[in-house]
Amino acid sequence: MFIKKNLGLIFFIYFFIFFKILSANTQWDITRIGILCLDGSDDACKILQKQTNGIPPNEILRMFEQSCSSGTQRGCFLMGLFSQSQIYNPETILQKGCEKGDYKSCYNLAYLYFEQKNFTKGYQFLEDSCLKSSQKGCLEIATYYFEQNQQQKARQYFQQSCKLGSFEACANVGYFYEKEKKFEQAGKFYERACHGGIALGCVHFAHLLRNSKIKRRGANPHNYAQEACRLGDKQSCQDEQ
Repeated sequence: MFIKKNLGLIFFIYFFIFFKILSANTQWDITRIGILCLDGSDDACKILQKQTNGIPPNEILRMFEQSCSSGTQRGCFLMGLFSQSQIYNPETILQKGCEKGDYKSCYNLAYLYFEQKNFTKGYQFLEDSCLKSSQKGCLEIATYYFEQNQQQKARQYFQQSCKLGSFEACANVGYFYEKEKKFEQAGKFYERACHGGIALGCVHFAHLLRNSKIKRRGANPHNYAQEACRLGDKQSCQDEQ
């Protein structure tokens, strides 16, 4: 009897719970797919576009915001990216992601400030992205300090960027060692840069070999000069003719 009288209420509770579960799953799915999209998956980006089609922008933002508030760093970053094309303020949102440790948020926030001509804050967050293990952030802040003649900081961040996988940064680390006449150390970094496809690394490694500053069994400076030429160093091409 109770069931018949309260059938409408039971259905209401059932659908309310079902809607909550569906909403939670949708929020989680969109955030997860968004993260995969950020990590370079074209398929995830296409799925994200389909899943968000027809959903009001403020609802999508709310989903990312809840993910951000619950401690998901990339949720904060997604909020920032999404809000850049909407009416929301990306600065605050990206700052949240940066504070939570997401280096991509810090990096994008830096360039948001650069666009606003606020270079002080831009370089501040670029450095912050490096401290949170952004390879590009480290390379770019190192280049900035090098241009400002702050050699110690430049070297520190070039080393960090090299450690994180930037072969261009490795070539620059080699330069600092060569400048100190620590040729063996310089050779290691130049060689790594060369094998990573950096022409300048090949040029300098060939130079060290040719001038007997370092020794490598079976290493021919001519081969490294040719590799530098292949990678686009015109001077090496002329020298090898």
